[in-house]
Amino acid sequence: MRSPQTPRSPQAKGWLRLIVPLLALAVAAPTCDTRRTDSLRALADGMDHYRQGRQTQALKSFREAVVIDEGNDLAHYYAGLLAFHQFQDRTTARKHLKKALDIDPAQAEYQYQYAAVLQADGQPQDAIPFLQAALERNPEHGQAHYRMGIAQRAKDQLRASAQSFVRAIELSPRFDKAYVELGDLYLTAGHAKEAAQVLENCTQNAPHGPECFNEYGRALIGLGDRKAAISAFNDALARRPDFTGALFNVGMAYRDEGNARKAKFYLERYLKGADRRAEVDRVTAAEQIISGM
Repeated sequence: MRSPQTPRSPQAKGWLRLIVPLLALAVAAPTCDTRRTDSLRALADGMDHYRQGRQTQALKSFREAVVIDEGNDLAHYYAGLLAFHQFQDRTTARKHLKKALDIDPAQAEYQYQYAAVLQADGQPQDAIPFLQAALERNPEHGQAHYRMGIAQRAKDQLRASAQSFVRAIELSPRFDKAYVELGDLYLTAGHAKEAAQVLENCTQNAPHGPECFNEYGRALIGLGDRKAAISAFNDALARRPDFTGALFNVGMAYRDEGNARKAKFYLERYLKGADRRAEVDRVTAAEQIISGM
């Protein structure tokens, strides 16, 4: 894989900065449309609120901007982004992003973000046409390739999915999620060696991500190297101490190493934070192991 480079796709936390210079010019420009001027001013207020950490006020200003001018696609777009990424309000996000997309379908980011909401709503196949449209407009959109890989995997198009993840990594080599999905794809197919190579690259190129180290540990378990796997799981926990997946994995690895004391310590920590409805099998396994000690 390529050596690290600066990702070309914008990070979610930095999206508001992208439009500030353009917006300043738009507000200052003379226009006979007072609604658009007032709408852009409300949008600028929203951005100022966001920069100051006032997220609720920011969303209120963005929504005020679209009330003033329903045709302000930027206001819909930023209202949708903030609702989705900051408030996890997919209903509001979907409404505003779809409106932005209807107004200006030529914008790759509108296509991409709407597809992201569809995937978050459990509709990976419905997202495909919007991802395709985003990639037609911007073929080097790394995160769109990643999400295309997610959609393709949901359709059991595993080869195409792997290719999409590889392309995402090439374009955004510090984007940890693409490595994690590609590694899991290999692990699920029984290719632990290939998974370990991908995930080792992840730990080097995106060392901020605890998922990289956790998945790397899983791959090392698949290769029979429990000691190295335990080290990787602990690296994941150093980055996120409450990471339940890593807590479970390191506890099980210590159990297999014959270290009952450490196994119990980590499995008990896992049980304190586990989602018992979503992780029934792992919770049951952890409880059985602890009760048998």
